[in-house]
Parts: sequence; structure tokens; C-alpha cells
Amino acid sequence: GRGRPSRDSQSNGALMRVSPIGIAAGSHKRAAVWAQADAELTHPHPVCVASSAAFAAAIAAGLEGAGPQEMWSVACETASWGTECGTWVDDGAVHD
Repeated sequence: GRGRPSRDSQSNGALMRVSPIGIAAGSHKRAAVWAQADAELTHPHPVCVASSAAFAAAIAAGLEGAGPQEMWSVACETASWGTECGTWVDDGAVHD
């Protein structure tokens, strides 16, 4: 109902507000945990929680000095919790 988070909705409100968490967390692991908790408040669908955690973790990894490929890896590992995660694209080239 109205005023309660929907576990069925995959809307992206949590993802839109997660960037500051990636900046403030100080580590990509902490960013993932904080972003999960934040998404659970309003957008508890597993896709929303995972994407918010992945995005915040990638931002934090970049601030820790990671390059694009490592940021992608951190995001994939965070979103998929250990399962294999596709490829990343750089300058139009797809990399496994």
C-alpha cells in the first residue's frame, strides 16, 4: 500500500540517491553495506538493493584508486555476490 516500500517494484529511486554513500563510505565494502541498508528503506526489491550496492561500491573503489576495469569488477562482485558477471566495455571494445 501507499507509504510502504514495495518488494515488487524495481524503480530506481534508491540508485538515484546512492552516489554520496560511495563518496562518504571510505571503502567499497562499507559503501556496499550502507547502500544496501539505504535501498532497503524505500526500494527493497533485490534488483534495487544489488544495483545500489554495486554502484556505491564502484564509486568508492574509484576513490580508493581503482581504474575502470577494477571498478567494474567490484560492481559485478557486489551485485552478483560471487556469481559470474558478464563483460565490461571500454572505448567500444568489449572485454571478458
